[in-house]
Amino acid sequence: MQTELIIELAEHNGGVVTASTAHAAGVDTSLLRYLCRTGRLECVERGVYAIPESWLDEPYIAQTRFGRGVFSHNTALWLHGLSDRTPDAYDMTFPRGYNTTSARRAGIAARTAGARTYGLGIECVATPFGHEVLAYCVERSICDTLSARSRTDVRTPVEALRTYVSSSERDIPKLSEYARALGVDGRLTSYLEVLL
Repeated sequence: MQTELIIELAEHNGGVVTASTAHAAGVDTSLLRYLCRTGRLECVERGVYAIPESWLDEPYIAQTRFGRGVFSHNTALWLHGLSDRTPDAYDMTFPRGYNTTSARRAGIAARTAGARTYGLGIECVATPFGHEVLAYCVERSICDTLSARSRTDVRTPVEALRTYVSSSERDIPKLSEYARALGVDGRLTSYLEVLL
């Protein structure tokens, strides 16, 4: 009976079930390990299980595993539809002081931000599979890619800005405010002078 509940939870969640979800549903998490041994589930990450051969929503799994991380830089632009390049490694920003060792081992391009900027522009965004994850807003993401420390291909912010300024949803004052807060207002101004 609990086995069917776990499989049903996974099926309703894109083929993925977490140990915390199973526990909240009243299922003993040792059953998850048993289902892995018998081939009904696969352990994808620590505490994250999937139905074998299901398409995995990698950003959702990364968010589940690293809940304090916020998708940023190129990954946030991709999630917002301002970049057509699927990231090789997912960019996530964590609060300063967070130990990013396990995130880096998992292939995450982990960055940290201080208390003043970490919470700036966080919103929920849908992954291509429809799961909600935390990502920085479009304006914050553009500013992040303009930073000299961003390790971003120079074409990425140019393409994102070009799409952004032609959008009816653009908010140039908000973009400028974020640029000032993140110390990239000079770079933003030079890009905008060319594009506007």
